[in-house]
Amino acid sequence: MFQPLLEIEKSSIETQPGASEIIVSILDEVGDLAKLMEMFYLSRENGLLDIMRWLAALPEEARREVYEFAKAGRPQSSIKIERTHDGTLVIRHGGG
Repeated sequence: MFQPLLEIEKSSIETQPGASEIIVSILDEVGDLAKLMEMFYLSRENGLLDIMRWLAALPEEARREVYEFAKAGRPQSSIKIERTHDGTLVIRHGGG
């Protein structure tokens, strides 16, 4: 009995990449096994992916400002965070 629908479904399943093909593809894009492993371990940090998604959703100018702030304060300065009465979050380097 002719069942073209099953043949289409079967062929689309056969063309899906396997797990090893996906990993090799990601490794090719990252370019370095150590970086890939670091990305994996960082993705396991509680809440980090939420923060990364939030940062990625920011407008370009705001993302650049956050990046410049973070870059200016590392690695030895502490960060002070306070929330004002109007709900604004103020982030400062060091004791300032």
